[in-house]
Amino acid sequence: MRKHKIITELYNDSELNSGLNKICPDVRYRDDLKQELFLILTEMDEEKLIKMYDDNYIIGWIFRTLKNQYHSKSSPFYTKYKKNMIFIDTDFDIKEVDNLLEDFELVEEIDKILDTRIRWFESHLFRSYYLNTIDIDSGELLKPMSLRKIEEMHKLGSLKIDHVSVHLKVKDTLIKVVKILLEQNKIDRKKIDKELWNLL
Repeated sequence: MRKHKIITELYNDSELNSGLNKICPDVRYRDDLKQELFLILTEMDEEKLIKMYDDNYIIGWIFRTLKNQYHSKSSPFYTKYKKNMIFIDTDFDIKEVDNLLEDFELVEEIDKILDTRIRWFESHLFRSYYLNTIDIDSGELLKPMSLRKIEEMHKLGSLKIDHVSVHLKVKDTLIKVVKILLEQNKIDRKKIDKELWNLL
C-alpha cells in the first residue's frame, strides 16, 4: 500500500517534473518518458523502492534513470519512441531535421505527399506529431504534440487510439514519405540515418 502512495507522490513532485523538463526539452517525448519511468517504478520491488525513498536518494536515482532512458540507444524508451524518428520544425525559417529535412521547400514537398499519397488519418497523426499546424476552428498555431497528447486528443468517452498505435502509424507514414522523397530525388540518400535506412 505504501508503494502506491510513494509513486503517487512522486508523480506530482515538482522537483521531479522540473528535472524531467530539463532532461527532456522536447515536449513530444516528455509525457512518454515520464510514463516509462513510472512503469519502471511500479514494477520495482516494493522494499527497494521504500528503502530508496526513506534514505532520500530516490530523486537522484530517478534523474539518472530518466537520463539513461532518454539518451541511451539501448533503453526501452529509446527503442519504443525515439528510434527511427526524425523531427520537423516548421517555423517559417531554415529547418533542421536530423540532417535529412533541411529547408522549407522540402517541408512543402512533404505536405504535398501527405495531401495526395497518404490516407487522411495517418496524415493527420503525422502532422500532429511532427509539424506545426493550424487549428481549423480557432486559427491557433498548434505545436507538435507527444504521442500521449495525440492519444488524449482523440479520446471519445472510453474509446481512444492508443499511443503505441499512434507511434506505429507515424513511423509507418515516415517510411512511406521518405521512400516517395527518394523516388522523386528530393533528398540525398547519404543524409538518411542508418537506422531509418534499414527500415526502407
